[in-house]
Amino acid sequence: AAALSFAPIAVSAVVNALVFSDRLAERLVTHAVQAAICAAIFVLAHGRLAEQRAILLAGGLLLGIGTSLFWSLSLSPRDLDVLVSPIACTMLASTLLFPWGARVQAIVSAYLAVGYFSVLASFALDPARLTNVLMGLTLGVVISVVGAWVLDRQRYATLVERERVATLADQRERLLEAGRELNGTLELSEVVQRIARHGQRLVGCDAASITLFDEGRQVFHTAALSGADPACSEELLGLEFPAVLARPFTDELVRRGTLEIPSGTPFDHAIEPITARFGFARTLYVAIQRDGRHLGFLNFSERPPARPFEEHRVRLAEGLAHQAAIALVNAQLVDELQTANRVKSEFLSTMSHELRTPLHVIMGYTEMVEDRDAEDWAVASAKIRGATRELLEMIEATLTLNRMESGKDGPMIDVVPVRQLWDELDGEFAALPRRPAVALRWEPQDGVVLATDRRKLKTILKNLVGNALKFTTSGEVGVTCEVADDACVFRVRDTGVGISREHLPHIFEMFRQVDSSDRRSYGGVGLGLYIVRRLVEQLRGDIEVESEPGSGSTFTVTLPRTLASQPTLRVAS
Repeated sequence: AAALSFAPIAVSAVVNALVFSDRLAERLVTHAVQAAICAAIFVLAHGRLAEQRAILLAGGLLLGIGTSLFWSLSLSPRDLDVLVSPIACTMLASTLLFPWGARVQAIVSAYLAVGYFSVLASFALDPARLTNVLMGLTLGVVISVVGAWVLDRQRYATLVERERVATLADQRERLLEAGRELNGTLELSEVVQRIARHGQRLVGCDAASITLFDEGRQVFHTAALSGADPACSEELLGLEFPAVLARPFTDELVRRGTLEIPSGTPFDHAIEPITARFGFARTLYVAIQRDGRHLGFLNFSERPPARPFEEHRVRLAEGLAHQAAIALVNAQLVDELQTANRVKSEFLSTMSHELRTPLHVIMGYTEMVEDRDAEDWAVASAKIRGATRELLEMIEATLTLNRMESGKDGPMIDVVPVRQLWDELDGEFAALPRRPAVALRWEPQDGVVLATDRRKLKTILKNLVGNALKFTTSGEVGVTCEVADDACVFRVRDTGVGISREHLPHIFEMFRQVDSSDRRSYGGVGLGLYIVRRLVEQLRGDIEVESEPGSGSTFTVTLPRTLASQPTLRVAS
């Protein structure tokens, strides 16, 4: 601004030299003073503290030039009222050049207007001319101040927009960097660790964690944590809670996408004491979703004094949740593929072992039968029948699995009297060999009838009872049926070896056995309980298991007494 002022000063000096002949020396001295003021301000503007004193320097420039203008204009008293234009131009120029806002502009413009009017008042001008000058000065002040206010708002809006664009660009870059690192591994354990670590860094919170949803077990569990103290980490990592208890909270979180506690939500009173127990005053929860699936949620926590999460931090958290969903789905797919490959290998190993054993029995006892000197053909024949039955059961299980997986085995509704089904199953198991020390008891239930698929119900009970007999060396296997409202509850209890707690979540999986080695004590290919679970689902029921090692197991199947809305109906006569 100081440099730009030299041009109008030079033009004004030339005009004065050409137009005015009286008091020319004084006029030129005035212009020299103005040039000196501009030069001094220009030098000071390049000093060390120029930025801190910018407004002071700009004000000094205008006040100096304005004061010299008052003197210069007073040299032409006859034309004072028409020479208001230099003052007005100075006001408007300051509005355009200096981004100091309406307040400073009002002070500067008021000084110029009052000073010029004071010069006018010292000369005897008629009231009409003074009124015209006053109106012109007032208009100049108003225009300059309003212009400064408008330009200041425009500059502020431009600055805010630039900062917003820069912030968005920075957020995108940081999220892209996080996404590259998250997708740099397919190990689920490493992925969740990276998500928690990046979450704490990106959002700028005291601690961050990720809670995943286990669809099979219907529980949420804390998978990774970053930023918490060791005692807190030890207590929180692996923490599980049933999905049914958290459903109101998770449903609302999925609907909103984010929830901040506390923020006046209905969940403040329930969640705030829990987070406070671990030393956190405020927590932001962000849902992790992909293709309509709720994978879990991210937790961003802050210790006291905690400030609310600003919008840009919430946006970063949402962006990280999106990146986390992609990385988690990829890692879970790879984990499922690895599990399927392992199960396939275990199945092939188990099937080859299970097929080889009865075939060896059949071949060995066939050779004994062919030997005319064999003393006990009945024993050999029984062994052959038993081995053949094992092969047939494996083939039937495989065929049943194939029918279910193809979707071509829908339920066929029969009216099934439970007592009649009991007698039928008891007769079939009586014809099969079993340990003498194991009793099989069917508790009678006269008059209990349900409408369901007879064949599927029979397969469910047959597999459960067969499993119980296989794993029970002494004691008994009991089968009961109870009516509860509109459901039938079937229970198969045994006094066998039981199942350890860590294996319970997996016993209904395909080809899954507690002991899958070739040296295991019990046969089978691991399809029985998987088929049971699938058939129970087809019959719209539920299955549960309770077991302790050495204390036996209890399988509970709950089926509706009337299986309605099925495509095929066949009623027994």
